Amino acid sequence: MHRSCTIKLYPNDEQFTTLTNQLGIARWVYNHFLALRLRHYRLYGKQEVSNN
Repeated sequence: MHRSCTIKLYPNDEQFTTLTNQLGIARWVYNHFLALRLRHYRLYGKQEVSNN
């Protein structure tokens, strides 16, 4: 069963700027490594070995 919780944030201007910056960095990192995975798949036709 999946559960969810909704939380509303009311940041001040400084917190909003910091949060926006951190989320932008997280988005950039995710997209960067996604692009690396896609490039690897196109070049080698298989997924990388996971260390899980």
